[in-house]
Parts: sequence; structure tokens; C-alpha cells
Amino acid sequence: MKTLALKRIGAASLMCVLVAPVFGQQQPPTPEAPAPQQQNQAATTAPPEISKDDPDYGDPFGLYFWLTKGPGKLLPGTAAAVPVNQILALPDVRPRSFGASASMPAGKFNHLELTYFQADGDGSSYAKVPLGLFGGSIPQGDFISTSYRLRNAQLTWNYLNWPAPPEDSKWRFHSLFAFDYMSVSAAIDAPFEQNPNFTAPHGSKNLFYPALGAAAEYIPNKHFYFQARAWGFGIPQHAAIGDAEVTAVVAIKNLEIFGGYKLFHYKTSKNTDQYFVGTISGAIGGLRWVIR
Repeated sequence: MKTLALKRIGAASLMCVLVAPVFGQQQPPTPEAPAPQQQNQAATTAPPEISKDDPDYGDPFGLYFWLTKGPGKLLPGTAAAVPVNQILALPDVRPRSFGASASMPAGKFNHLELTYFQADGDGSSYAKVPLGLFGGSIPQGDFISTSYRLRNAQLTWNYLNWPAPPEDSKWRFHSLFAFDYMSVSAAIDAPFEQNPNFTAPHGSKNLFYPALGAAAEYIPNKHFYFQARAWGFGIPQHAAIGDAEVTAVVAIKNLEIFGGYKLFHYKTSKNTDQYFVGTISGAIGGLRWVIR
């Protein structure tokens, strides 16, 4: 009996040894991690914030011609001795004035702009009353010849408010933060005055002022757009300065051709013996080269 039992145990052990490898091979394989799918790069890439052919991309340098018109006045200030003798109408400015502008980057989508123009005028008349101007005297009835010059230089930070980034928006709105230098000078001569001690009066007034403004653009396409801007600053009983401009622009690669209308108003401080006041305006046209 014992021998039979031992034979059975041995046979069972041999069977286990033979079957175990078979069942081990039939175990299911470990699942492999799925291969990562390639993402669509075109769908995940952000659109450009501003394209290189956008009107607000790059910095322009330009010149313009201004068909100026408009007279000015020399008026008595609060320190005038005889106010009625310190009033002089200045002649119209010549209908040809020139200006220039330059720009450089100043922060994302913003620009630092430098602009300059000069306007001149001259004319003749007769002294209706005795004139006391800039410390000089002109008798009543004298023939007088007057010339004057207006200069303005402005440094402006042009800040894009909306939208930022501009992308493909047709409307753009900007804030203008500026500092101005303006100079007005006049020379009054009486060429037929017989007095050997006569000295032709001449004088000037300078203005250093901040200025605030706004600008808007409408860009129907990359080759044609409109611009409008206005800025100014003033203190009651003191000086005031202001400018407004509307232009249409045609862009051909790096060249811009523009035309429109410009107005400039000025007044020096009244708290002197005399002060200047006037407004000049007219059509403008010019060229700009944009560095991209």
C-alpha cells in the first residue's frame, strides 16, 4: 500500500512540474501604454500679435508740406503800460510751410515721436496809433513792415490703448503724452522813419509745455487707412497750445503717402507786457518711409 501511495505522489509531482510552465506561458501580456498622438501645431500656435505689414508695425520718418493760412495778433498783457498802443495785427503766414517727423520704438506696440514745423509771415500796413512794442516806439501814421516766425517742436509718447495686441483689428485708439517747445518772434520796422534814433522793435516769446491728447485709426486694409489725432494744454490767464490733424494714408511696402488737414492754435502767457495769439490751418501732404 505504501509503495502504491508513493507512486501516486510521485506521479502527481511530475504532472505539476510539467503543467506549471504551460500555464505560465498562457498568462496575458502586460498592456503597453498607447503611443502619444501628435498635436496639430497649426491649431495650437498663437496668431501673431501684429504682422510686419501692419500700419502700426515699424517706425516712420517723414516730411510734409503744409498750405498754411491764418493771421496772428500781438496783444497787450497784464503788464502793458498803454494797452491801446500795444495792439498789432500780424500778417497771414505764407501759404507754404514745412514739417518733419521721426519715430522710434518705446515699449510694446508704442512709439516715441519727434515732430517739428516752422511757419513764417510778413506784410505791411500803417500805424493807426502810436505804437510802443518791445520797448521801441513807432509814430502814428508811419508805414510799417512786419515779419514773424512760429516754430514748434514736440516729443510724444504714442501709447496704444486698445486693442493691445492689435492683431487684425480695424479700429485702434491711442493716448498721446507730449512735451512741447514753441517760439513766436516778430520784428516791426518803419523803413521811412526819419528819426535817427529810431530802433526797429523786435521780440519773441517762448513756451515749454506738457500736452495730452488722443488718436484714432481706422484700417480697412493694409494698404489704406485713416488717422485722426488731437492734443493740447492750457492754463487760464496763461499760455495755451493745441493741434488737430486728420489724414488719409496710402501704404506701398515701406513707403506711405498721406494727405489731409491740420490746425494749430497758440497763445503765450498774458502775464507779460505783450503776448501772441493766433491759429493757423490748411491742407497737408507728405511722404513717410517706414523702417520695419
